[in-house]
Amino acid sequence: MTTSKATIYATSDTPLGNGAFTADGRLVVSHHPMYGTPHRVSIFVADGLLSPFPNLAWNTPGDDPMAYLDAVLGLRSDSHGRIWLADMGTRSSIQAKFVIWDTNADTLWRVIALPAEVTTPYSEPNDFVIDEARGKLYIADEGAGGGGDGSRAALIVLDIASGKAQRRLDGFTGIRAESGPLMIDGERVERNGADGARTPLFVGLDGIVMDAAGEWLYLSPLNGRTMWRLRVADLLDPALDDAALAGRMERYADKPNSGGMCIDSRNTLYLTVIESNAIGRISAHRRLYDEPVKRTDMFWPDGLMVGPDGALYVVTTQLPRSPALARPGVGPVLPFKVFRWDPHENTEVERAHERTERAVRGAVAGVIAAGAVLLFEAAWSRLGLPPDKDGAAPPPEVLVDRIYHVTTGRKLDEGTATLAGHLVHLATGASLGAAYASLAEPLPLVTRGRGTAFGLATWAILDETVMAMLELKPPPSRVPVEEHIRTAASHLVFGATLHAAGLLLGAIGDSPSSEAITDGQSR
Repeated sequence: MTTSKATIYATSDTPLGNGAFTADGRLVVSHHPMYGTPHRVSIFVADGLLSPFPNLAWNTPGDDPMAYLDAVLGLRSDSHGRIWLADMGTRSSIQAKFVIWDTNADTLWRVIALPAEVTTPYSEPNDFVIDEARGKLYIADEGAGGGGDGSRAALIVLDIASGKAQRRLDGFTGIRAESGPLMIDGERVERNGADGARTPLFVGLDGIVMDAAGEWLYLSPLNGRTMWRLRVADLLDPALDDAALAGRMERYADKPNSGGMCIDSRNTLYLTVIESNAIGRISAHRRLYDEPVKRTDMFWPDGLMVGPDGALYVVTTQLPRSPALARPGVGPVLPFKVFRWDPHENTEVERAHERTERAVRGAVAGVIAAGAVLLFEAAWSRLGLPPDKDGAAPPPEVLVDRIYHVTTGRKLDEGTATLAGHLVHLATGASLGAAYASLAEPLPLVTRGRGTAFGLATWAILDETVMAMLELKPPPSRVPVEEHIRTAASHLVFGATLHAAGLLLGAIGDSPSSEAITDGQSR
């Protein structure tokens, strides 16, 4: 995907943070607390024109800390038209909370205080997942507040109905910030201290999404070059303490340092990549990272959300230019921008490329499977198992020798015929492998039995029928039962090896055909 496919959707001279869309398609944005803006959350009335959200009163500090917004960065929408605002409380050192506003009725739905026992002096409960099916929130506490270095990052589980919460995996691998600093244009991202000293910025758990099936949480520290995942069932299992739960964390893929995330129904992950001003992507079937969008003016992309049109929207914060991080004399470049990118605008081209790539990988898997068959048949012969073929040449050798005789009038010597026969056998395996990979996604039935059904089908069609019709071998009725068993066994080996190699090479996978993007929330 080229950078020209990402377009500017909205602009603002007021610093931005993250975003979410209301039920009627209006864009709500937070203002990053590092800028100290008067309003904490706003809604776009028009391009460049913002109004306090949900109203001015909620953006005005008062005596009741549960009745105003203090430091909001993360926000999400749910299936009922409500906007969930994660108030970290770090500007005024008040208790963290969630303010949920019903945008259909334009009224407060609920305020949920985050229990003090699940936070620390370094807490920054930022991004989160709304699991409506289970009535839970899964909250990423970055551990970078109050001068924290991300080493005390944690995953907080909040029960929506009761307001009870648990702090999990505090400081564990995959949650805490990794040691590598954030680098932009060759310079470290640093924060300004009260004494004028500058120290590297380290942020722990930040991006977090859940797949559409509600099975996996995908998560990563901002300072982190590994994407991790954790089963939701394990997270909610009371029998697992933090050490046991950490043992269930899975390394999923390599990636750069990144912040916000989205996931589609093919389990493709989309990331905001702060060091290269890009949107990154990790495909599920190969777990490889690429950058389909990259723009120089997408400086510190942070919030990543799904719009009402199904496209992705990215909010840029220019965070290294904020007062908290900028060197003297450095400030933001106006305006702040929200970008729109539709991953599906070039779907047919990308699908064609993916199909070709799968076919090539399938061909390689087919060569591996065909080689496994040669080894299997050699072992069969060494064991002296029936049948005794009385020196009869294998069909590929018969075919090569026949073609050579027709074109030259001569016969191949035995050694050359054997080598050429093996090459034909491998080429046939490559063709079948390409076909298997190409059919696996549109026709999952092809992969039944993990390739063994495909192997038996090729035996019945090619070995038992086509080769006999071409007189490369006797008709099935004249072939001993033992020979039928051997060739069937060879094709079972071919099918099983083809499937295993295909999985290993990323030629096949279990991705559904639908590509609708979600925001990682349970519906």
